[in-house]
Amino acid sequence: MSWLIWKEYRHNRLIMIVGLVLLVFPYVVAVAIGWITALFAPELRGELPPWTLRMLGAALYSMALGQLTLGLLGGNAIAGERVDRSAEFLAYLPLSKARILSAKIALAAATAAVIWLLNFVVLLALYAGFEEGATPRALGNAWSNFASIATTGLLFFSVAWLLSSLLESPAVSVCVGLITPFLVVTALVLLNLLLAYHGVDGRRWVFVSYYPVCLVLAAASFAAGTWYFLRRVEP
Repeated sequence: MSWLIWKEYRHNRLIMIVGLVLLVFPYVVAVAIGWITALFAPELRGELPPWTLRMLGAALYSMALGQLTLGLLGGNAIAGERVDRSAEFLAYLPLSKARILSAKIALAAATAAVIWLLNFVVLLALYAGFEEGATPRALGNAWSNFASIATTGLLFFSVAWLLSSLLESPAVSVCVGLITPFLVVTALVLLNLLLAYHGVDGRRWVFVSYYPVCLVLAAASFAAGTWYFLRRVEP
């Protein structure tokens, strides 16, 4: 099993490298702004946001950019093997599709865990010791944003995973996965307008419904993609 996971890593190595850069880049920027200001423009230090707020923004940006990695992994997981023809090689090996699938899921789950846990720990640390200017309300909003970003990332991955099992183009799979949350938002906004036209204020209901709609779509897409992969005859 370990060599299958290693094989999945090598297959997605470029994505993993890009994902690592996206994960740490916001933190590097937040730290660099403070250091550069202290060294070259100390008179501007009072105009910078508090350190905690800068790290808060870095955590949310890191979390958001990390979801792109999940979308890329989902879209490349299966379709990418059809492009480089490694799917044909795996088809001739005495391996069950369930084991191959488990390796793909394990890599994606480990990647998601790193992205979510790192930024979750940062938010916990900020919540435990916020500075003046970083109010509890700002951190409370950050938790809500964290949940929204994580839900969106799940939808990115799951829809891209479904398309990856159906198509031979990783690019199309990734693109459809990335635009799906925006289509969900558009549909909910149109629903809100329709309710408003009939005299019903559905703004709060439409906003709250984003989470269950995304989670249901994500679960359905992942299940359908998994089922199709297990039944499809490769290559």
